[in-house]
Amino acid sequence: MEEIIDNLFGFLPSRGVLWGGIGIVVFIYTIQLVDKVLKKLVELPWMKEENQQQRNELLKKKNT
Repeated sequence: MEEIIDNLFGFLPSRGVLWGGIGIVVFIYTIQLVDKVLKKLVELPWMKEENQQQRNELLKKKNT
């Protein structure tokens, strides 16, 4: 039985390294999520996508 378990899970690193990697992944994901939320909070009105589209449409109408 132990031989089967070793064959299945023998490629995994030691438990400390595995938990460290999982912790780093969670930390990076959290930082990216916080970054996205903060960027949305401090975004100026002219930076929003719908306002950019309206601006481009107005510029096209003005140029034609």
